[in-house]
Amino acid sequence: DTAIKYARNVLELAPYDAGAYYNLACSAALAGRNDEALDALARSIELGWDDPDWMRQDTDLTGLHGAPRWAELVKQVEACRAESLVLFAAADLSTAQPAPTAPLIVALHGFGGNAREFSAPWIDVAQAHHAVPAAPRGTKVAERRQMAYAWSAGADPRHLDIEAAEAAVDAAIAAATEKYSIDKQKIVLAGFSQGAAVALKLLARNPERYAGAITMAASYD
Repeated sequence: DTAIKYARNVLELAPYDAGAYYNLACSAALAGRNDEALDALARSIELGWDDPDWMRQDTDLTGLHGAPRWAELVKQVEACRAESLVLFAAADLSTAQPAPTAPLIVALHGFGGNAREFSAPWIDVAQAHHAVPAAPRGTKVAERRQMAYAWSAGADPRHLDIEAAEAAVDAAIAAATEKYSIDKQKIVLAGFSQGAAVALKLLARNPERYAGAITMAASYD
């Protein structure tokens, strides 16, 4: 019960933290509060928890295995592991019907981050301002198990693989413009830390393609 209390305190400070939701799920499951645990686990997966093997073997969660929702959550975490892009917008922006064009926010997570967790606040922004967020995912950080991706060729976050990052951004833009009515004059890069370094470099490479960049805690040479 104390762990649950402090997990909720953490989430008040960091409401998009997938790991904090996972820890809450573990504590709630151990306390026998299965519905609360399943809700927290579902939110953790929504925010990027992507290790189905660990989830299955985690003894903290054993009490959830018989719940009807468990199998569906396992499928969801497997889908999370397989995806390379998070793309979201309101239904009225679909190209399947006449729709106003919308700005596109290409959200680039930091070193050790993931697309779902970083896209979550941008989805809130997009809903408020009628925009489309697209969050590509970098390459897996080898030495970390869950949710850790990067825009570097190896473990050193200073060594950007800018070609791979640009290809991921290009794919995100293509997917967004195929699905939604995007204003191509209003494509904005938004990055944190290593993702912000990528945003700066891509903006410098092709300044006419992007309307600008929002950079937070940027690392750059």
